Amino acid sequence: MSNKIYTVESNDGMTIFDDVDALGMELRDILLREVDGLWEEEADHWNNWGDEYQVEPKYAFACMLYDTLKGDSQLQKIFYAYGMGLTGEYNSPAKYAVRDYPDRGWCWTRIGEMANAHEQLDMMVAFRDEFVNRIKTRFPSNGFTYKNSGYNHRTGDEWVRTVTVKVVDLDKEFFNAPKVKINQTTAARVEEEHWAHYNSKEGKAERKAAAERRAEISMTMLENGWHNMSTDDDGTVRMW
Repeated sequence: MSNKIYTVESNDGMTIFDDVDALGMELRDILLREVDGLWEEEADHWNNWGDEYQVEPKYAFACMLYDTLKGDSQLQKIFYAYGMGLTGEYNSPAKYAVRDYPDRGWCWTRIGEMANAHEQLDMMVAFRDEFVNRIKTRFPSNGFTYKNSGYNHRTGDEWVRTVTVKVVDLDKEFFNAPKVKINQTTAARVEEEHWAHYNSKEGKAERKAAAERRAEISMTMLENGWHNMSTDDDGTVRMW
């Protein structure tokens, strides 16, 4: 019997698993949300370049999904970890023949190529669904890292989120992870920490202060005949 554990490290901390269902739930929540271009509802945003469309709108989902399955080298490594991809037990249906000239890069300019991608849409969706199912129901054969980055237009800040999965063979490697619960997902840990703070002395004091502040605001609005209020990002309350 294999004596392995699986660690998942992200910007939110590290979790450890030896239960496939718990690991699948964790990766569904923190890994799949970082992968862009898998779902049909993303296609309009992917295709809209402001003053023009990248591809014909009716082909947008197929072309976006093709780019994701074929062009994301990080995702390819995850496919392999789950026995999928061009060399896996479950071969990718996204054939190179979609493009007449693959060396042109990832710019879609030919209607024929868009139509070729659309013809493979059902197969690509089936491949994606099988990938999602394997993440939720299987252990990966090896570790991997997925990094997503972007730019916050409101704050002007760049952001990077990284998810790293490692496979640890306890028969061969010494591993010690104090203060980390086995099979506790990030969502469960965050909820536990929330309620621990909520019921703490500090949490009760914060709730009392917040209630007093709300009562003070309500009285001020009542005395001045105001009916509206808003709170700025810095906590400033405006009433009118």
